[in-house]
Amino acid sequence: MHTTTQKEVMDCRSYFTLKSQFILLKSLSVCLVISSILFIACSKDDDSTTIENCPEISLVVKKDTNDKTKVNIQAASSIADGITYTWKVIDQKGSQEVKGNTDGSLSWEVKEDVTKFCVIVKTPDCAEGIEKCITYTSSCENKEEIIDTKPWTAFSKPVFKDGYMYYAKQQVNFLNVSKLAIYKLDISDKNANPIKIIDIEKNIFGQVRDLVFKDDILYVSAANHIIFSKVYKIDTSMANPILVEVLDLKFKNQILGMIIKGNDMYSVSFIGAKLFKDDITKPNLELNELTTFGKKSPHEEKTWTLDMASKDNELFVLARSKEDGYHIIKVDLNDASLKPTIIVSNMGESRRMELYENDLYLLFRDSDADYNLTGSWIGKVSILDNPTSLVKVSKDYNFELHDFSFYKEFMYMSILDAGKEKFELIKIPICSL
Repeated sequence: MHTTTQKEVMDCRSYFTLKSQFILLKSLSVCLVISSILFIACSKDDDSTTIENCPEISLVVKKDTNDKTKVNIQAASSIADGITYTWKVIDQKGSQEVKGNTDGSLSWEVKEDVTKFCVIVKTPDCAEGIEKCITYTSSCENKEEIIDTKPWTAFSKPVFKDGYMYYAKQQVNFLNVSKLAIYKLDISDKNANPIKIIDIEKNIFGQVRDLVFKDDILYVSAANHIIFSKVYKIDTSMANPILVEVLDLKFKNQILGMIIKGNDMYSVSFIGAKLFKDDITKPNLELNELTTFGKKSPHEEKTWTLDMASKDNELFVLARSKEDGYHIIKVDLNDASLKPTIIVSNMGESRRMELYENDLYLLFRDSDADYNLTGSWIGKVSILDNPTSLVKVSKDYNFELHDFSFYKEFMYMSILDAGKEKFELIKIPICSL
């Protein structure tokens, strides 16, 4: 019979003690692993919740088919309800937030540079928002195209209707006796030639100051500094249109900056700086005076108004006076008092102004330019800026910039270079300015 010794008893106790410790350590290790797994799993769930609550955003940039100076940026979201967008544009001017646009699309005029478009998207479950950006590199083909040219011929600013461009061609001579006619040109056909719609050389001995359309009726303001100043209308829908005189100012003044809103024509007078409003449904213009920007008493300095542009209910008048130099006046037609506000003053010499979107463009001539009319350039004033300022947007030209207008993504401009006998009607892309 075997008798257990004290040593064997001790060995057995050591065995069971070590085994118990091993089991305990193993259990603790399992618990630690399980705890780690549970901790990691909870962290991933939190991240997943954040990603799931914020929408997935994608951005696409496409060129505007109607205006090649612009691009359209579209944001697509995986969530449709309760979503708001905040747009930010970063270009050579810096970073700017696009105010007033909470939609998922943005239309933007781009220059020849790199532009970064960012959108911040927020939903009720994604209060902090998620940002998505896309970079767009634009290129502008700075190509000048000649529309019409003829030696010693001045071209008026063109106006546009139903795919045609209408403008006046006037032979220039030292006696200021004009061979003047109105033409139209199909701008969709690069091979098209100008078509004369009416020859008015027997009727007008002067210059065409302005053109404006109301439906099919083309209004023409023409003047000679000494002989006369008249406004005609031409029904362009007729096969053989005729001139119909609707205003005769004799030699007393000139009507400039004609703008039509509904059945009302607004215009300004060169002398006296008056603003007029006329009902064009009547046979003749009556020049109903709304206000004057000029002398109200013999002690005031004279003011001359030179051109006018319009944006919604606001009129912008180009004027000149001794005190303010060449300046731009803003008038709100919804304001019964028609109180004039000068938005920029003491500019260079300018006689032509046109509005393109939210910018007023002006043709300038340096005051010290010589007889050959050197030192011409193009400037613009944003009507959204407060305060406003004049920005030069072109190089210096060594010929006269005579008149101009805008159509879609192009500026159409009449140039006169007597030294080189260069008389042209050209078009240039607006993105090149």
